[in-house]
Amino acid sequence: MLTALLFLMAQTAAEPPDPDRLEQVREEQAEAEKRAEQLREEAEAAASEIEDLESDLIALADEIAAAEKRANDLTGRLSRLSVEEAVLTDALKEDRATLMRVMAALQRAEMQRPPPLAVSPDDASDAARSAALLAAVAPQLEERAAELRNRIDSLAEIRAQIGEDQTALAEEEAELESRQTEIAGLVDERQDRRAELDETAQAEAQEAARLAEEAESLENLIAEFIKRQEEERRRAEAEAAAAAAAQAEAEAEAEAEAGRQVASRENSGPAVSFAAARGALRPPAQGQVIVGYGEDDRIGESSGLKIVTRAQAQVVSPFDAKVEFAGPFQGYGELLILSVGDGYHIVLSGLARLYTVSGQSVLAGEPVGQMPDRADPAPELYYEIRKDGAPIDPAPWMRPGSRSG
Repeated sequence: MLTALLFLMAQTAAEPPDPDRLEQVREEQAEAEKRAEQLREEAEAAASEIEDLESDLIALADEIAAAEKRANDLTGRLSRLSVEEAVLTDALKEDRATLMRVMAALQRAEMQRPPPLAVSPDDASDAARSAALLAAVAPQLEERAAELRNRIDSLAEIRAQIGEDQTALAEEEAELESRQTEIAGLVDERQDRRAELDETAQAEAQEAARLAEEAESLENLIAEFIKRQEEERRRAEAEAAAAAAAQAEAEAEAEAEAGRQVASRENSGPAVSFAAARGALRPPAQGQVIVGYGEDDRIGESSGLKIVTRAQAQVVSPFDAKVEFAGPFQGYGELLILSVGDGYHIVLSGLARLYTVSGQSVLAGEPVGQMPDRADPAPELYYEIRKDGAPIDPAPWMRPGSRSG
């Protein structure tokens, strides 16, 4: 800036600078300051909008988690009903075959005429025994037929329940798909709003800095021109150096203050410490834990939990956190590392899509990604908690009733 000022002074030593240009620059600077103030107001409003979006995301994430749990329950119920239907069908087939054999035998006995009295006593005795057998078997056949009718009615009820559950499951899955589309839209809207705010703020800051520098240069030129040329040169250099130093100091102080504010926001941490949240963390996804901490995971002892989820299941942050890493990692799919304070980190892997980027802050329950869109094999989410770099069992940290996923 000092070199540019001396160059302009040398060029205009024979004639004074244009005061109209200074006035114009001052007007432009005032307008830039006005726009900057408007931008600050917009930034506050945008921050409030982003907070509302994040609250909506968390509420919607809770609704999706409940819907996924209902869908999982319906899937399990359908599986159990199908097994019960198969068992009852086999029993009915066996009962029907037995009953048909008994009925055929009775029909054959009934078709045999009683022997005449003139025949031998043995034939008369056989006829009497057949009649007695028929009389004894008839009540049992009637009871067996009644039992068979009851089983047929039970099978019809089970099949009707299966039909109702299949309809309910289809409705839940349709609702899930709609909610997942809605949450993806909210995530995109939040990201676009942040990007727009950052871009506008940077442009206005650059424009304000340019106008301030131009106004300061012109003011110095006009103030120094009315003095003797030699004295003007020396004073201009000293004043320009002082102004540059003051501006640099002010800019450095402003940058340091901004850095302190950012660091304060980033390092302030959640109101409740992570260590105090043991036993109260929400699950990162709805599903079933198929591998526990310390269990065999085909490649060795597991350092975390493996949760099998539905296709495209949402994944949320279990706690307020800062995203330390977000991206693909060595065949693990999309990987997230969340810093939650107190030396603790949460690791989530196996995702197909991420809603966050490194350096971003997320709230407890905020959606951070989505699982792959496949049913066979079902998606598997790996969930790990580390304290000072060493893995610990996540199960005792989860809410009661959610430790099965």
